[in-house]
Amino acid sequence: PASRPKMFRYAAPLFAGAVALGVLARADPLNVLATSREGGAWVYDNPATWLPDWGATIAPTPGIEDTRASFVVRTFCKPDAMKKNYADFWLDGEKEAYVVHHDYGSNSFFDSDNGIKMERFILNETSGERGYRVTTDAVDFEYGFALKNLETGAWLYEIGKGSEALVYNEPCVQQYGAYFNRVRTAEPDPNDINYVFGSCDQVCADDYLDTANQVRTAFGSVPPYPDEMVVGQSDDARLFTLHSARLGNWIRSAAQRDKGFAESEDESRVIVAHVDAYGPNLRWPAGSAYLLMAQLSVRKKANGDITLSLMGLKYYDFGRQCTTTGCSAAVYDLSEKWNDPDSVDWTDSSKPGNMPREIFDPLYTLGVKGDTRVSVHEVQFE
Repeated sequence: PASRPKMFRYAAPLFAGAVALGVLARADPLNVLATSREGGAWVYDNPATWLPDWGATIAPTPGIEDTRASFVVRTFCKPDAMKKNYADFWLDGEKEAYVVHHDYGSNSFFDSDNGIKMERFILNETSGERGYRVTTDAVDFEYGFALKNLETGAWLYEIGKGSEALVYNEPCVQQYGAYFNRVRTAEPDPNDINYVFGSCDQVCADDYLDTANQVRTAFGSVPPYPDEMVVGQSDDARLFTLHSARLGNWIRSAAQRDKGFAESEDESRVIVAHVDAYGPNLRWPAGSAYLLMAQLSVRKKANGDITLSLMGLKYYDFGRQCTTTGCSAAVYDLSEKWNDPDSVDWTDSSKPGNMPREIFDPLYTLGVKGDTRVSVHEVQFE
């Protein structure tokens, strides 16, 4: 068709300004759409022209009405371009997956309200890879996969107009004018459909590295600011998640993101804490439990290094003894306790940086833009 109704939605109007300026490069195998957003460039891995797998320019019309098909979509592995271009969408929030569709002869074009919700399931017990699946007879022609971020309400469609579509010019989709969509009748097996989101790949590569979930340890002491410990490289400080560290030289302690700090790609904060029955100076008269806390700064350097520095320590007196789970720092909202006016700054002028305790051997994960950051000990406080 020469013209079609608008039939896609995406997480934000990321491309509107660039398309209006006509800066889309269609001839280069690596298409780059320049935008004014943060002065950056959008990177595309798609080929220069559309050449369909099935050797024809128009997909077959349906003869499969009311037949059931199994749809599976994988989000464990993501093309680099999709990770970089939609990093904010992936950063936080649980995702739901849908099959959005335009049935043959219908006037409903891929509306999210008409999307078919998919079930999240484990694809690979060994690796823990998860995906989404649904079996339905409600799709007879054009379709695509769409994700919804439950925290932000944003949608990300893999299909759509021109280079705004993640599957732009890919050989497993259909081009209708400026639009790129998947078509059930053109699938190798129209009853068993399996794709990586935004790609023609059907499975994740064996050597794909899930950077978001690689657990690491840095041995040694985190120094007081402005000194720092280098823990790896990333393009976003928010993708550092501290799972635990040793507060003092004897106990591994819980850690949480400091939600009271105005974080950015350049800096975030985390809090390490444990409950001590003897108070900040140890061997105080027993009878009250204390929450001992340390705040660390996570900084991204110009060369991409991610560093940790100890910013300060505080203690909070519960005014009573603790029992059972109340003696675990992990059950408390550490951001709330750190910023509580009853929390007391804890210093010792005889120690380096006036810090009475050191932080040792952080255990952490460190992702890159496009990864979803790992959340630890936070769900119960939301």
